[in-house]
Amino acid sequence: VTIRDTDIVDSTYDGIQFKTGGGEMPDVKITNVRIDKSVNGSGILAMSGARGSATLTGVTITNSAEGNVLVEPGSQFVIRNG
Repeated sequence: VTIRDTDIVDSTYDGIQFKTGGGEMPDVKITNVRIDKSVNGSGILAMSGARGSATLTGVTITNSAEGNVLVEPGSQFVIRNG
C-alpha cells in the first residue's frame, strides 16, 4: 500500500488508522502527506491488534488532539521515519 501526495485535513478521528483485525499490512509507504487537525484522535494510529509496518517520508502532522503518531500497547505495527 502506498499513500502519497495527499492532504488529510479536519479528520473526525485519526488521520490514518491501522486497525485491529484482518491481515498484516507490511511495507506501507506514506510519502509527502500532510495531516492537520485530527479532531478526536492522532495523526496516525496503530491500534493494539494491528500488524505490519509503515515508513513515513516527508510526512507533516499538526494539531492532532491525541498526538502525532500513536502505537497502542500490544500493537505489532512498526512505524519508521524514512
